Amino acid sequence: MNVKFVEKLGQPEYTGENRCEPCTALNLIIAMFSTSQSILS
Repeated sequence: MNVKFVEKLGQPEYTGENRCEPCTALNLIIAMFSTSQSILS
């Protein structure tokens, strides 16, 4: 993936100190579930 493209997607108001910890936890759970489903298929 192009680094500049990824940088454009980043939103500083939602990262670093401003990160929503419950949202981050939910995103990790969704990512783990998606990964496990793709491995099992």
